[in-house]
Amino acid sequence: MEDGYASYGEDFWGAELKSMKEIGMDSIIIQYTQTRKDCFFSNSYSNCKIVNSIIHSAEKYSLKVFLGLGLFNFAYDSGFDLDTEIQSNLTLFSQLNSIFKDSPSLAGWYIPHELDDRNFSSLYAKKKVYNFFGTVSDFIHANSSLPVMISPYFGMKPDSRSYAAWWNDFFKHTAIDILAMQDGVGTKKVDYTCAAMVFKDLEDTMRKNNVEFWADIEVFEAIHGYPIDSQPWQARCADFERVKKQLEYISPYVTKSVIFDYPHYFSPRLKNGLYENYQNLLKGGTL
Repeated sequence: MEDGYASYGEDFWGAELKSMKEIGMDSIIIQYTQTRKDCFFSNSYSNCKIVNSIIHSAEKYSLKVFLGLGLFNFAYDSGFDLDTEIQSNLTLFSQLNSIFKDSPSLAGWYIPHELDDRNFSSLYAKKKVYNFFGTVSDFIHANSSLPVMISPYFGMKPDSRSYAAWWNDFFKHTAIDILAMQDGVGTKKVDYTCAAMVFKDLEDTMRKNNVEFWADIEVFEAIHGYPIDSQPWQARCADFERVKKQLEYISPYVTKSVIFDYPHYFSPRLKNGLYENYQNLLKGGTL
C-alpha cells in the first residue's frame, strides 16, 4: 500500500473492481489496514481512504471483502514481538468492526502475519505463534460471525508431509476458518509440480481440521531477492502459460483460488496480457 495505491480514490478502485467482476472474480483480500506508520482507513464509513474506497466499490459490484488487520511489530524470525502485536490487533479489529460490520460486502477477516515452515519451527516460535493466532482468532470469533483467514507460505525443497504435521499441530491451538496457501511459484522457491505435491499432502490435513483450503496463486515472477540474489526483492508479471499451469496443477486440491496480486500484476490497466489471456481462457470454458 505504501507504493502509491493508498492515495488512489474510488474512481480508480471502481474501475479495478469492475474489471475483476467481469472475469468472474468475487473476492478481495485487503492485506493489511494499518502499520506503525500508516493507517489506510477512515473512522467515518463515508470518508474515502483506500479501505473505505475499496469497500464502497465492492458494494457497488457485489464483491466480497476480507478485511486485513495490522502489521505493527512483526518480523519473519524468532525475534518477533507478538505480545505487543496481539494487543494492537485486538484494538484494531474492534475499530474496524465498529466501522464496517454492517457493510454487505464484508465477508471475513484476514490476519496478515505470514507463517512458514522454517522461521517458525522452534518450540519458542511455535508457542508464540499459537498464542498469537489463537488469541486473535478467538477474539474475532467472539465478536463477529464472519470467518478468519490466513495466507502462509513454505520454503525451498519443502517436506510436504512434515509441513502437514506442523499444521495439524497448529490447528490444535487455533481456530482458523480459511487457509489460503501461497504456492511459491512466483518467488521461485518451487515449480508448479512441486507446489502441487505440497497442496496434495495438505488437503487431507485441512479437511480433518475443518479448515477451508484455498490457493494463493502467485501471478508475478521474482527477478531479484532471495532465493535469486541478495538484492532487494523485485518482480514483474508472470507469463500466462505458467499461471495456467499453476491453476491446472493446484486447483484440484483446493476449493478456491485467489491471486497475488491484482493491481500490481493482473489488472487490464497494465496491458501485460495476463487479464486478456485469462478472459479468453474463460471464454473457451477450460483451463
